[in-house]
Amino acid sequence: MSIDLDWLQLSAIANRLVDALNRHLQTMERPSFMGPITINSFEFGEIAPDVELIEVRDIYRDFLEEDEENDEENYSGSE
Repeated sequence: MSIDLDWLQLSAIANRLVDALNRHLQTMERPSFMGPITINSFEFGEIAPDVELIEVRDIYRDFLEEDEENDEENYSGSE
């Protein structure tokens, strides 16, 4: 199994992440002794990591059961 990930495209994601975090930090309550918090940049680096998938397994049943319950609630609530 292989995943082709363009590492350089992550810079666009990093910019959106900085914007989202800064919006959240502006609305968050802080202690009185702490001033405004601002994130200036977020970088993944220029060299992509070397990742190897060792094993792919089935999803644990507990995860599937929760999703099935949510699907049933959403389905029954929309009728």
